[in-house]
Amino acid sequence: MFGSRVAFFGNGGSNGDMQNTKIVKFSDNFFRYFPALKVVNLGQLSIGEWMKHINISFFGKCPTLTEIHLGDCQLTTIPATAFVDLPALETLNLSSNSLRSFDISLSANGNLSHLNLSGKSISTLSEDVLAELNAVAQRRLQAGDRLTVDLRRNPLSCLCNSSDFVRQLQDWVAKREVHVPGFEGYRCLYPNGSKLVSSRVDVDQLLADCDVLTQVKNGSDCPCDDDIRRRLGLVRLSLHGYVCRRPDGELVSMSVQLLPTCPDFFRSATFIAPVVVGSVLALVLAVTLVFLYRHRKDERLHRIIERVGMSRIARLVFQHDMTRNYDELPSEFTYENDVFLYIQENEDENVRHLFDVELCARRQVLKHGYFSVGLKLETLLKDVQTCRWLVPVLSPNFVNDGKCCHFIALAQYNRPHAIVPVVWNKFRTKLLTIKSLMNTAEPVTWPGDRASDQEKETFWNTLLETTGDRDGCATTAV
Repeated sequence: MFGSRVAFFGNGGSNGDMQNTKIVKFSDNFFRYFPALKVVNLGQLSIGEWMKHINISFFGKCPTLTEIHLGDCQLTTIPATAFVDLPALETLNLSSNSLRSFDISLSANGNLSHLNLSGKSISTLSEDVLAELNAVAQRRLQAGDRLTVDLRRNPLSCLCNSSDFVRQLQDWVAKREVHVPGFEGYRCLYPNGSKLVSSRVDVDQLLADCDVLTQVKNGSDCPCDDDIRRRLGLVRLSLHGYVCRRPDGELVSMSVQLLPTCPDFFRSATFIAPVVVGSVLALVLAVTLVFLYRHRKDERLHRIIERVGMSRIARLVFQHDMTRNYDELPSEFTYENDVFLYIQENEDENVRHLFDVELCARRQVLKHGYFSVGLKLETLLKDVQTCRWLVPVLSPNFVNDGKCCHFIALAQYNRPHAIVPVVWNKFRTKLLTIKSLMNTAEPVTWPGDRASDQEKETFWNTLLETTGDRDGCATTAV
């Protein structure tokens, strides 16, 4: 049961290495025979099933232990009090196991300095564990040291029930209270299904998105309000376990990609009849206006028709998106870089390589592909602050993407630096409409991939002249 390497301990030894010895369980009194043991390595043992039912005093019978290594031991569950009687414990290695949670109590007077939970199944830490780790961290700080908590290579969660966990990680790093190795590379699953860099998650925005859950009662009628349905779509992955009742009485899950459809009032007879009559009258009026416009050429009538044209409607919608929440803009900008290049996600492959070739040969360029829900807006605005020129690449996809428009709106007001819009495609809204929205600089229009070399050269020369002229290019991915 114990294997052949148990003899390595010795009666007075301080180091017990039984790694990869094919041991699958131990007797409850095993450590009673090694009263001076300090380090025990049980790595790569198949003791996961045994650990589920471990005697709570198993490790406690050797209170001198300072290091316990249980890496890659197929652990799925550990009793909460397994390590509570170890006041000398400094290192606890539980890496590369299948622990989905870490609900372990530590010694009230413990001296833990390194907790390794790296790889591969932990998604979050409970409030009780976070509070206990905070207490340990404060004791370490008073001793002139920092607690290390390693969570690398775990599928971390930014779902609605993990907001405290994400904020705690960010606070630990920002306040330098706990060392979190590799934190800048941590990624977590956001409620809308995207994966974000944990350090850039806006927890306040996350809580605002998750607030919609308070407006949903489990088992009630499926929501039909457009705004609530939109907001529920942003936290879809946090709707696990929620069901709603369809009009036919059937209960369905709300965590599916699309919420169940609602009764369509617009297809009912009470709605269709007056709409048909109104549509006929509107059609007659439109035909009359067109006839008068063509035959009388009345200048006033011409202005009326243009005023209700689709280009104006599109412009007003774009302006509305551009001007929302502009008070969030930072007050000062510095000129450490030349250009912040902002491209909508679907245009990335078609556009970016051209800028890499042309712009990067002459100036420093800071790039960002697209705006993701949940990403800290302050992070993007901070990048803009370091640049002299903001170059949004305007396309139909860009104009129709409210997040892109919202970001440019925040960046364009009360700023000393210039926006140089590059109009990549022709719009139904007309170039003059785009120009009126970006009136701080002349828009530069891409002539198209099939244009002549001379036309392309003119385009790039114009853009280079507009954004100034510096040597060198340091391209940084955001």
